[in-house]
Amino acid sequence: MWPQSGEMEHVRNLSEEAHRQGSNYTIWFGHYPTSCILTPGPGGVRALIGSHREGLVYLCGHYHTLGGMVSNMYTLQQAGFLELELGDWKDNRLYRVAAVDHGLFSFIDVHHRDWPVILITNPKHTLYKMPTREPLNRMRNSTHIRMLIFSLSHIVDVQVKVDEEGWRPCTEVKGPLYVAMWEPNKYAQGLHYIHVHVEDGDGRVKTITQPFSLDDTRLGFHLLPRFVLMSNITNKYQKPKLPLRCLQCWLQKLWILGTVDRIFYPLVLYALYLTVGPWSVGEVIEGYTGIIFAWGTIINGVYLPGSFTYAYGFLQVGTNSSLHVL
Repeated sequence: MWPQSGEMEHVRNLSEEAHRQGSNYTIWFGHYPTSCILTPGPGGVRALIGSHREGLVYLCGHYHTLGGMVSNMYTLQQAGFLELELGDWKDNRLYRVAAVDHGLFSFIDVHHRDWPVILITNPKHTLYKMPTREPLNRMRNSTHIRMLIFSLSHIVDVQVKVDEEGWRPCTEVKGPLYVAMWEPNKYAQGLHYIHVHVEDGDGRVKTITQPFSLDDTRLGFHLLPRFVLMSNITNKYQKPKLPLRCLQCWLQKLWILGTVDRIFYPLVLYALYLTVGPWSVGEVIEGYTGIIFAWGTIINGVYLPGSFTYAYGFLQVGTNSSLHVL
């Protein structure tokens, strides 16, 4: 994506205005991830988002789940803010619930009609801690575990436990906010797990588990989402263009190839034959004769569709044509 310089200046002015007005937190929204946004000036859009400490998170889409390969497309950028892709609504029916609790940003991605919805805000998920942008010491000094709970019917029971301790009831404060007293000093070191069990009036039950840490213990993001979100894909298209002479030379070779009938017609017929004619006839499986086509294989009168043959045919046409041009 290539935003106009005027658009970037407008966004920069909005950021500066929010900073001057003393905004405690800034949440950025966009369709494209920062790795796909080309902007004028050094640092790009990541430098703009990270220019002020109150910039907590950049929420975006576009890649979503990368075709189902990455269920959690999240990372912590080097500037200190979180970048969080959200799975698409069309295929995955996902939406996001987020909250800022005493300066600590928490979120959960939820499938449509998956009730109850539970978002633990204190202590927050250890993977999503932002040491340079959040007052993490507030978790160590807090007196209550806090969570937001939503459902289509009234909440009947909410219980919480830490690690292998016993379950304890939670108290409803107001609306979706539930709390339970705790002693954070007991969990001052290492990684711990908080469990929340919820039941609503329609009998729906859910239990979630969330890791947390009150010291510097951290978890790591997966490699693929880090690569996709932290790389700068736009740089790949900022390389100097090929000299015009190279393009002219390539076009000249194509023209020469088209004028030599002895080469041109066999090459065209070969490419056409790959798409319609049988590639091979023989004993494909012991005791059975088969015929292999680009679109599949016929063995003993049974058609077996295949995809690898398409790739092989594409490679054959491409390499054969390239060698003749060169």
